[in-house]
Amino acid sequence: MAKVAGVGLCLGGVLVIVFATWSLWVVLMAPLLNEYPNKLLATSLQCVLSAAQSLALAAAVERDPAAWRLRPDAGLVAVAYSGFVAWCIEKKGPVFLAMTNPLTIVFTIFCSSFFLGEIVHLGSIVGGVLMVAGLYSVLWAKSKEHDTLTTATTMDTVAGATQQEAADADSNNDNKLEQGRLASPERRV
Repeated sequence: MAKVAGVGLCLGGVLVIVFATWSLWVVLMAPLLNEYPNKLLATSLQCVLSAAQSLALAAAVERDPAAWRLRPDAGLVAVAYSGFVAWCIEKKGPVFLAMTNPLTIVFTIFCSSFFLGEIVHLGSIVGGVLMVAGLYSVLWAKSKEHDTLTTATTMDTVAGATQQEAADADSNNDNKLEQGRLASPERRV
């Protein structure tokens, strides 16, 4: 029993370190991209470091070479899903991917009910509905904020252009007036 508790404590410590480093990486990504806007290099660096960490952990845990082969099972589905997620982010942006998160809730409930034979409780359905409503309300507010900022920027641009045209017109009128004064017979002398 003490050995199980020790392993659990060790695993918990490792998970805390992993989640802390991942959170730190996400937080540090914004200043990194502001300083070095090459997103491809940052993504490549993240993939290389993740692959090195995964390789070290996998080599320590699984020493059988047969387990490393890619077979048509859940491992292949995970690789395909990762490619699909990357494609979605590239084509539509991260907001589109966030909009598909409620579908994972529905898919999970469907699979657990039909394939695993679990009973779907009312609390699960209500919780899922609340999560979906919360996510879509945030996305709705974000789109409204984007529309407001776009409208304000457009109005500022139009107002700035109008003011610039008015200033140019006043400047031209002043130049014509000054030229007219200099060209008048009284000023020629």
